[in-house]
Amino acid sequence: MGLEVFMAAHVHPLIPVAGPAQSIRGLAMCAILIACTLALLPFAQIHLGLLPAFFPVYQTAVLGACLLTSYLLFGHFRATRLIPLLYLAAGYFYTACVLVMQFLSFKGLSFSGEPLLGGPQSAIWLWFFWHLAPATTILLATAKSFETCSRESVSRSVVQTGGWLLACVAGTAIVVFGFAHELPVMDVDGDFSRITQSGLAPALELLLAWALAGLWRASRFRNVLHIWLAVVLVALLCDNAITMVAGSRNTLGWYAGRMGALVAFSVLAVVY
Repeated sequence: MGLEVFMAAHVHPLIPVAGPAQSIRGLAMCAILIACTLALLPFAQIHLGLLPAFFPVYQTAVLGACLLTSYLLFGHFRATRLIPLLYLAAGYFYTACVLVMQFLSFKGLSFSGEPLLGGPQSAIWLWFFWHLAPATTILLATAKSFETCSRESVSRSVVQTGGWLLACVAGTAIVVFGFAHELPVMDVDGDFSRITQSGLAPALELLLAWALAGLWRASRFRNVLHIWLAVVLVALLCDNAITMVAGSRNTLGWYAGRMGALVAFSVLAVVY
């Protein structure tokens, strides 16, 4: 009886329960990500040189994965009316918006070599914001646990969440573009070691770990969605860790970190 009560508190009939095979696949993927990161850490600072096509292709792939995942999560919300799914959909859409802003703020996309928007520090701060989004969104979603809204309140929930989403996107744009020349310096000609020295990246790592612990408390990873959200967080933890060790752009660690982020934001799209 006690086990049945425990299980009921950590699963929801509208979210599939994870079977042994699903759990093993999620655990195996986490183990592979961690093993690859640990293996590459000693070589993270090796410079590989600039690959001109890499950033546009990578950024487009991550952007597409975020938009697709947002659409699928929103569809899942409409079918189940689970509030956490609406928050997750909004978080992925926010990430997509920030990726577009980062794309426009990156050097080398214009003939002059200057960013189309923002200043020299805009791109690195936008990197921080779109890595921050998954952790904060998952924390918010797990705080709501398996809360559902009534059929009558679906539209109101969507409008309210959409309003907060627009406010967050606008606030981010104002900070990184409106105050572009007042932003603290984190990137000096491709050397971004200050994200570690300032404590910004370590704080992000702690926040991602906190979100992972929140998932564990919410469901003990007993449902499919939370297993793959955990994989997302582990991939971002690995991305952030090797990026901190790399310390500069176009290094092995920088490229490996970008691949980790691509895995992180593609996982749910593949699972759905």
